[in-house]
Amino acid sequence: MKTSKNNLRFLLCGGGTGGHIYPAVAIADALKEKHPGSEFLFVGSRKNIEEQVIPRRGYPIRFIRSEPFSSVKNPLRFLKMSAVNAVGVSQAIRILLSFRPHLLIAMGGYVAAPTVLAWFLLKKAGLLRIPCFIHEQNVIPGKMNRLAGAMADCIGISFAESADHFPIEKVSLVGYPVRKEIQRRDKESSRKELGIDVRNKVILAFGGSQGSRAINHAAVEALAHLSGLEGLTFIHATGQGREGWDYDPQADTTRRMAEFGLRESDLSWYRQVGYIEHIDKYYAASDLIICRAGAGTLNEIMLCGLPSVVVPKAEVAADHQVHNAMVLQRKGAAVVLFEHPVLDNGQRVFEVKGRELFMTIERLLSDPDKLRDMGHKARDMAFQDARDRVVRQVQALLEGRGVLFPSPAAYNNNNETAWAALPLDRIATLLKARGTRAVSGMSNMERRYIQYKVDCALSTEDFLLLCRGARVAGLIKYSEKLPLLLELMEKKRPAPVWQRFLGADFIPVGFVRRDIMEALQWLGVWNETVRRILHLGLEDPYFETRSAAARAVTALAQKIDDPGSLENLLRRCLEDSNVEVVWESLLALGKICRDAGFMGVIAAFRYHPSWKIRKAAIDAMADLLRRRVVKGPQVSLHMEAFLVTCNDFKPNFPLKQSLTELKALVASMQKSDFSSITANESQNRRLPHEGISASQGENDAGSKGNRSLAGPHARWPPGDEH
Repeated sequence: MKTSKNNLRFLLCGGGTGGHIYPAVAIADALKEKHPGSEFLFVGSRKNIEEQVIPRRGYPIRFIRSEPFSSVKNPLRFLKMSAVNAVGVSQAIRILLSFRPHLLIAMGGYVAAPTVLAWFLLKKAGLLRIPCFIHEQNVIPGKMNRLAGAMADCIGISFAESADHFPIEKVSLVGYPVRKEIQRRDKESSRKELGIDVRNKVILAFGGSQGSRAINHAAVEALAHLSGLEGLTFIHATGQGREGWDYDPQADTTRRMAEFGLRESDLSWYRQVGYIEHIDKYYAASDLIICRAGAGTLNEIMLCGLPSVVVPKAEVAADHQVHNAMVLQRKGAAVVLFEHPVLDNGQRVFEVKGRELFMTIERLLSDPDKLRDMGHKARDMAFQDARDRVVRQVQALLEGRGVLFPSPAAYNNNNETAWAALPLDRIATLLKARGTRAVSGMSNMERRYIQYKVDCALSTEDFLLLCRGARVAGLIKYSEKLPLLLELMEKKRPAPVWQRFLGADFIPVGFVRRDIMEALQWLGVWNETVRRILHLGLEDPYFETRSAAARAVTALAQKIDDPGSLENLLRRCLEDSNVEVVWESLLALGKICRDAGFMGVIAAFRYHPSWKIRKAAIDAMADLLRRRVVKGPQVSLHMEAFLVTCNDFKPNFPLKQSLTELKALVASMQKSDFSSITANESQNRRLPHEGISASQGENDAGSKGNRSLAGPHARWPPGDEH
């Protein structure tokens, strides 16, 4: 293709958000400067931002049908998505064949999907032989770009960390093409133009054209504290909202200021505006930015070399704002404050604590060297020539020269962004595998990120997310969540009738209540809240919850100061019809019981049909003996009567092995004086969970879910269990 001619045709697709549209416009503007006689056509969807922005920028646009990606787990929505996008593909085919572009540029988002697929089908059919350039704005690519990455000729990325998510040979590190009007300006002249004292520290807080509830609420709450700082100008762009949205940012900010007793007329250092049209001069006048973590916003402040406090929007696609923000913090260019879910008039919303925002601002403003260093690091991250790099890469594709700016392979090392790429269930698996060293070795950023994920999970109605949130809360020792875990246990309600047909009993379901008990084991905390949760767990209707509660008692035994009420509940569990509940309760009682008469209860299990229950009874006797609740002769009196047959061999019969160990323990304690016994205990005392592992990990006829054949006091004649 002869690229020296200026009559080239470029087709650009994408939309839905400004994060896709504004960089597309920046690319089109840069290409138009390079090739003045070229033709441009945008493809988007109606009722999206591109419908207004693209014509206003002087470019033609055609519209196609498109629908966001949906999982097959929702069949109706998946069928609708497939049908709508199929129509969109046929519309895109007609546009491609009629416009005949020399290059397709896709900016991501579900709006681009039909056009990219249409290009791929036409290319395979030999009807269109043009290259496709995809641009990814965020650290973690969206679904469309990940899918299209395998088909495209080149993928331009804004952050080097994105390289791991695409075929490395196609990746070109071009940066983020920022709008031309965003450029570095002189600070002093910009402040004079805005009427700001050149000596003041200037903070600019904004959440985009539609506004951010979290930033607006936190900013207002922080105002009461900021009034004590001298030489400050706080510019607050609340946003204008949008038609049909339930949040009016300007009215809500005024109402919230009244709640805090604040009046704008009394705050000479505070300026409130709805929307900033020409933000470049505000950037130039500012010392610190408070903003969202969209790729466009971050690249603008990076280009201007500004330090920032970034509040990533929670629960957006692929959590991409969190990933973007964490890259800036890891490189020292920003401080990240995570949103946390709260209930506002019964509605689940996300907010940032205003006091946390104030303390962050105060800390940064009091350290000018720190602010200056953050600004330098932000500027170092930006591609000052991103527009030129994109144009050069597009030129190379037109000339068949391939990738111009290759990115280093396997960029993602063991840092916070690695944790940020993981779902909660994977985080739980890794934490369990790595043990306590994983939690102790976490950076503050890693821990805060995982706490944010847990907060989001525990505020939903999705039982899978609730399960994962409870498990991870325990694994990272997030004890601040104990009141919420207690609330989930106390406020369980009967499940709807249709769910009962599927096996559910209450909301939250038994799996969630079980995992709350599991979390208590890992938390390792003992207080009245934990005691109450365990009480509810031992009385729960779901057998797995009861058995998990008994395991939690075993794990926490050494911290339990007054086991009386728990001991009574565990004794009641010995009459449970589920064998797992019985053996876990025996093990727990062995750890906390202080009554020597309990030996008589244990002896009643000597002929029980489940060998696991007999083994748990023997292990409980051993624990009672170690704790000196009973004496050796009492144990000797009962242990010989236990039936030792067992249908498990690994390579010794575990029940017989436990009995042999108990006999050895009795003999050693009878021969030793009290001081040597104490020394022996400190050396050989087993960890609280060891009894669990021995009994829980073995299979037998009385495994999880099976029912025992008789109550705990039934006496069975010796014989073959088979």
